[in-house]
Amino acid sequence: MLRFFVGIIFGITYIYAAGWSIVGDTFTEERGKCEFDFWLHTAYTSQNLGFYTDCVISPSTSLQIASNTSSQSIENQAFIELEQSFYTTKDRFFNIGMILGDGISKDKSFQNNLYAYIPISFNWLDEKLRTTLNLGIASNQNFQEQFFTFSGSISGNLTEKIWLVGEFSLASQEKVSLDSSFYQVGASFLIYKDSVSLDIAYLNAFDHAHFGSIKIGIAFYTKIF
Repeated sequence: MLRFFVGIIFGITYIYAAGWSIVGDTFTEERGKCEFDFWLHTAYTSQNLGFYTDCVISPSTSLQIASNTSSQSIENQAFIELEQSFYTTKDRFFNIGMILGDGISKDKSFQNNLYAYIPISFNWLDEKLRTTLNLGIASNQNFQEQFFTFSGSISGNLTEKIWLVGEFSLASQEKVSLDSSFYQVGASFLIYKDSVSLDIAYLNAFDHAHFGSIKIGIAFYTKIF
């Protein structure tokens, strides 16, 4: 069950992603299968520790919950996200769905960052290669700003136990975040059967205003119901 999940929330001066990947899809696995991630995210401004879980609650629906703590209190956040698949071809070549989420950030008060996007995904080469596009809209800081988002990814097997991923994300309002337009590259390494993987990724803005950030995490996959 090696998949890449995301919930993305834009704040005034930060970007928050569940796990380490940016671009989400709504291909689902067997009901009851879950993923649990723990990660360290280090950047030039702060360091974050995070937890993320995703469970398939029906054949076409999954639920995600995540939180992180940061050395900068403004970046302490949590989010809940629902992924709903609308249509998947029988051969799992094509999928389209919708992802809805709410990110909660806390500075002096709680702020909601609602978002929704449509993921369009294709599996190629017997599911060894996947391409995904996300088209969405987000509301920042209790509906004070609304903006459109566009992101894409390509991921595939380098070997049976190594997945590589390249991603990008764009927003219609650059002022929403210092890194509204950015890219990320990463890899997942299966280290124990199909149940444990080690993840590493590098993220930076397209303008290269600073060094960027590095994420390192470990993921566990299991069937719990």
